[in-house]
Amino acid sequence: MLFDIEVTNRTRSSHPKKLEARQIIGWILGPTSIIATFLLAPPTNLDPLGWRTTGVAIWMAVWWICEPVPIAATALLPMVLFPVLGLGTIQETCEPYAHPLIFLFLGGFLIALGMQKWHLHRRLALFLIGILGVRPKRVIAGFLFAGAMISMWVSNTATAMMMLPIALSVASLTPKGPDNEPDSFGPALMLAVAYGATAGGMGTLIGTPPNALLAGYLDQVHGFQIGFAQWMSIGVPVVILTLPVIYLTLTRWVFRLPEQELPGMQDLLQKAREDQGPISRGEWAVGGVFALTAIAWMCRPVLARWIPMISDTTIAMTGALTLFMVPVCRKKGAFAMDW
Repeated sequence: MLFDIEVTNRTRSSHPKKLEARQIIGWILGPTSIIATFLLAPPTNLDPLGWRTTGVAIWMAVWWICEPVPIAATALLPMVLFPVLGLGTIQETCEPYAHPLIFLFLGGFLIALGMQKWHLHRRLALFLIGILGVRPKRVIAGFLFAGAMISMWVSNTATAMMMLPIALSVASLTPKGPDNEPDSFGPALMLAVAYGATAGGMGTLIGTPPNALLAGYLDQVHGFQIGFAQWMSIGVPVVILTLPVIYLTLTRWVFRLPEQELPGMQDLLQKAREDQGPISRGEWAVGGVFALTAIAWMCRPVLARWIPMISDTTIAMTGALTLFMVPVCRKKGAFAMDW
């Protein structure tokens, strides 16, 4: 089975149109409403917090009318602005709707969807797979490592489905043994895809839904909150310990793999990289937002010195909403993410 990366239009799902005058007006008037609440004194009998809340409401109203970003994305602004402006904690902001961890996952999902939209996750996978070499055992290690790294930030199922066609193409390169002996490399590679995604999902709080369920249970029942960095301090070492066990089990105990290099493997990876072409603006945009979001998650205790009410959920929603605001093609009105 040949691995074929589709060369698609990078904005195939959004059909962007040129920015309209009302959208440009919205970009200007929306944030200006907040700035005005800091520059102008509040009306009589209205305290500063109420004045800032008014600014947030005006910003949302302007964006709902002018639609510089999707209407649904505008509705998520309080998740970011309220904690940053000191108008309420993320728990108080989310209370009428759902637990803050739900919005943490929503932010993570939106960033992951941005990676999928611009095929950034596939570029990362091809890069990671080719690092360790083209011998069967090293290919297994490459797929385990790539699957785990991506699954820490993208859902396990999405990671496995993305890695599967690449794995099937690589599995077809295995030379047949004498007397048509059963192929051991193919099954080992398929299991590496599955277990790599599963192991990586344990590394971060958004890696897989059970992580959030546990964190929500500890918060609701025992009053113990787990931060993103706290989870990684335990989850990442677990991933680091688990991957070698999976690798040794697949390559030394369950399956006997050939030692010779896979013929055509290097050419396959090279062709796949060439088909992807140069890194697009969308990939740079999503990659930059993803990197900054991940750094902010890990550095939240430091950020809390300047923004006391900041939380992992606020950071996730900030990263997600930023994707709707980062232009990829200004003339066509294309942004890094659309609803």
